[in-house]
Amino acid sequence: MNPSEHDSLTNEEENQSRGESILFSHYMIWPFAALLGVSLWFNMIPFILISTFLLVISLTISIWKKRMWNHIHPVLHLSQTRLFNGQSFSIEASLSNEKWLPLVWLEWEHPRQPGILWGEEQKHHYIIRLLWLLKYQKISWDITGQAMQRGVYKIGDITLRSGDPFRLTEQEKKWPLAKTLYVYPELRSVTVPLLSASMPWEMRGKKGGIVEDPLLIQGVRDYESGDDWRNIDWRATAKTGELQTRMYEPIMTKQLIICLDVKNFYTYHTDQQEQHDLFERLLSIMASIAVRHHKRNVQVGYVTNALDKYRNVIAPSAPQQNLTPLLDCLAGITDYPAFDSIRLLDQLLKKGKQSIPVYMFCGAVTETHYQWFLMHKKQVPSLTFYYVRETEYAKKMGQAAQPAEIFLSKVESKGVES
Repeated sequence: MNPSEHDSLTNEEENQSRGESILFSHYMIWPFAALLGVSLWFNMIPFILISTFLLVISLTISIWKKRMWNHIHPVLHLSQTRLFNGQSFSIEASLSNEKWLPLVWLEWEHPRQPGILWGEEQKHHYIIRLLWLLKYQKISWDITGQAMQRGVYKIGDITLRSGDPFRLTEQEKKWPLAKTLYVYPELRSVTVPLLSASMPWEMRGKKGGIVEDPLLIQGVRDYESGDDWRNIDWRATAKTGELQTRMYEPIMTKQLIICLDVKNFYTYHTDQQEQHDLFERLLSIMASIAVRHHKRNVQVGYVTNALDKYRNVIAPSAPQQNLTPLLDCLAGITDYPAFDSIRLLDQLLKKGKQSIPVYMFCGAVTETHYQWFLMHKKQVPSLTFYYVRETEYAKKMGQAAQPAEIFLSKVESKGVES
């Protein structure tokens, strides 16, 4: 819908509800009727006119309020239901009135979302006012938004507000349209280890196994830093003008487990804002690592002891090609622990996970981590801890414990230092 076509579309920063005047509530019909009867009995012409006018207005408003929401159908279509922090999205909204009674005015309101900015003005609140929604009419328009904070948002919970033609009363009604928007952590430029044939992908023993068949070419992709020069497809490079790397059919399934331990995460940060920023940065690194490995056909699974935003325990996920479960988990995860670190680490000892590389992310390597690692390091030789803040136990673990920032590129690392 264009504003020029209907001359009825305006954006409001705030909405002030007029409420309902007691003078025109439904139970005032009887006093007005009584006043009209008395006026007729005593033949008082001025009072007859006044009481008749008030009675007609009161009856009209009463009928209007009972029928106004009948056969009103709001609809939302999201351009995408999942996106990364900082990306924009659009909504196709429509409102249809499938009855003979028109609405003189109507307001459509989206709830205030702390991580969503609406419209070109990038406001936290979105209200649109429609004038004259006629009988059997459908009005459509586009809404733009930008995700500014990781989270899971109920975009479909809208509020409609309308009133009588005289603007004496108004009513509102909430419509749960069941539209959810998943905002993933912000993607960063990361560098992940290049897989080699000696890495123990589902292979036991010291030598590992072959992970790709050099005779079966799966396709080509853009060159990434660290790719083997022997895998460069020079013919495809000549056609595109950019370096292209050959991808081979895998013989063994490449898998990775990403683990997050939030137990005692907050104890290392006295400032709540600092804690929040560091936790969001850690999730951003984890998401970026998962996406980078996913582009290399690595199946990624996850396990954590964190609760989601509804305070539910997050179930672990086995490695799979679909990355959506992991990213959905990161969208709604919190830093509240469901159980301790020992129980989380013990889940890594289950059958089938011993030979899979495990990235364990945590706020800091604690004594609990260190003692468990000493007892089970032979069972999980591919486990590496990645921490936010260094401790003495991280130093004792040597190469088995690294700062999480090690994955970031030089540009991202400079941003941290500055």
